[in-house]
Amino acid sequence: MGLLLNESMSTSNMTTIEVVPVVAAVIVFGTLVAIGTIATAIFIAVLIKGRQKFAEFPFFVMVWHLTVANAIHMVMVISTIMPIMLLEIGDDSPTRQWYIWGSRILDLTEQASLYFALLMTINRFAVFVFPVMLIAFARYVDNG
Repeated sequence: MGLLLNESMSTSNMTTIEVVPVVAAVIVFGTLVAIGTIATAIFIAVLIKGRQKFAEFPFFVMVWHLTVANAIHMVMVISTIMPIMLLEIGDDSPTRQWYIWGSRILDLTEQASLYFALLMTINRFAVFVFPVMLIAFARYVDNG
């Protein structure tokens, strides 16, 4: 488990022809991370602004948790993956420990995203296909 990175982009044992695609990949990855971070921040603002309206629907509890997991993931990518791509780290440096813990947190946020996506899928299945399952998502049961 965890992230494996043999060398950073800053190592000098890359030829010029190898540097161009690596730099392009870092730029594309950085752009996608920036877009994802901005989109997550906007979505969190929408959830905060509409929290009273969204509180009526249990589905949005899962959306909140998924969004928080995504925000933590983005922060860890920015603070762990991006620097490691650009800077060389030694086996005994404090940066190495940050990288190890960052990798563990990234693993947890990825698992959380999968878990919440599964719950959201089951919730939508219960709403549209098998309403008897809604009891698992309800705060109270209306016996009618």
